[in-house]
Amino acid sequence: MATRPFVDPEGSVPDFLLRLDYDQWRDIRFKEDKTLWREERLPFEVQFFHP
Repeated sequence: MATRPFVDPEGSVPDFLLRLDYDQWRDIRFKEDKTLWREERLPFEVQFFHP
């Protein structure tokens, strides 16, 4: 089906994320005022999660 083989993109994680400990990672919260489609009053919304 594919015209060429899958190539896994090489991503990089910023150093500040690599240095987070468990508790710091757990304490990351989404800013609810940034929720996608909140203003549209749909039966669903999207809240993006950190990497």
